[in-house]
Amino acid sequence: MSAIPANISYYLKRMAGYSTNTFKLTTLNQTTATSNQIVEVRLPTNAIVNLKSFAMAATATCADNAAGDHFKIPRWGLSSLIRRVEVLAGGNTVSQGFNEYGLYNAMKSFCDMSYNKLLVKNVLEEGQMATNISAAFQPATRYSCPVWWNFIGKSEPSFLDTSLLPELTIRIHLAGDNVQVGRADGAAVDADLVSSVPGLYTLSDISFSIDTVSMPEVYSEAILARMNEAGYLEIPFDNTFSFQENLAAGGTGSVRFSVSSQSIDQIAFCPRLNDTDAAAAQEEPYSTVQHAITGQADGLFSEVPAYFRCNSGAYTNFEVTVNNVKMPQYQISKEDAYQLLQSAKSDQYEYQEGDIVNGLNCWLQDVHTPRVRLNHPDDSQRLLSGMDARGTNSIMTVDLYNNSAVAGRALAVTIFVTCKSVMRIGLGRQLQIVV
Repeated sequence: MSAIPANISYYLKRMAGYSTNTFKLTTLNQTTATSNQIVEVRLPTNAIVNLKSFAMAATATCADNAAGDHFKIPRWGLSSLIRRVEVLAGGNTVSQGFNEYGLYNAMKSFCDMSYNKLLVKNVLEEGQMATNISAAFQPATRYSCPVWWNFIGKSEPSFLDTSLLPELTIRIHLAGDNVQVGRADGAAVDADLVSSVPGLYTLSDISFSIDTVSMPEVYSEAILARMNEAGYLEIPFDNTFSFQENLAAGGTGSVRFSVSSQSIDQIAFCPRLNDTDAAAAQEEPYSTVQHAITGQADGLFSEVPAYFRCNSGAYTNFEVTVNNVKMPQYQISKEDAYQLLQSAKSDQYEYQEGDIVNGLNCWLQDVHTPRVRLNHPDDSQRLLSGMDARGTNSIMTVDLYNNSAVAGRALAVTIFVTCKSVMRIGLGRQLQIVV
């Protein structure tokens, strides 16, 4: 009867003994935190948790610096204030996380989410982004972080029975104060700040939540039978690594890096302007305090700080090389890289997918994040098809070229390499992480 189309089938599926609820989780160490501090939370034990429902909530408060410049939390709220996310099981590392988590979230938000999804996300993350801070800093604002990457958001299945594992702890490293948006008192959006020292931000009333479910006894029996048969359960998840290199004026040069993994799925890079244009009121380097930037006319791109602004600068072409093999097999222009991004996401034929890049200038100046795919375009996380680089000294490079007469400005290039790792769960709460 499985051949009968669903829209004319009268068969009804039932799941008896199922229930679900949402629980609030308190932090292990502190409910108030400032920049560069760590917040820890432990997931429920002896429960089936839905990792994709995991959320963080906090009240963010900004402050002026000594020069009287005003500040506010950038777009993407709490996500932009996170530098790295670790996951530990019984004190042992499951996912060590990667630096520049906030930048990675910005890249995925703009380039991997449809407009409708981003609007929902912005309700929880945007907060007071539209607030005019020309006269005062952003007041206390409640935020929620509903979307996570790596192990928390990209495990398959996302429903995890924690009774099979040691205690799971999530450790969140907060970013520095320089990720905020700043504005000089009474000045226009693009005006330079009086001081390069940012004001301080504070998170208070920090809490977390997660959904748990109760399943019938036959589910637990099936899990144990599988573990007895195979010796372990396999939970694949995305495992991202980050690298960074500063390129000289003109934005030309090479970023060289190496990753050892059983499945290297994607390579992406995010260039950011890394010097100050003294001839006009333009953004400071991403590594210092940020003043507001007008950006594109669309409200989603207004007042994006340089820290999260992926600007292609003056480079014209690039190529990605893995063990002396070009991927793709030619130099590609930064304009054509947008089509390469669609191929990397494998959604060029999915009409409900897409992104919110609203024009060529937006792609080149605000969300320039070229990406190369090395795995099979499949929706399932339970498929390891990327490049196997275990046991080899895999040398990878991203080369940027400037074939124009424009000198251009210096660039800081951040590389994100997404791999597929596997957590193997054995009897007696034994764990093995296969990178």
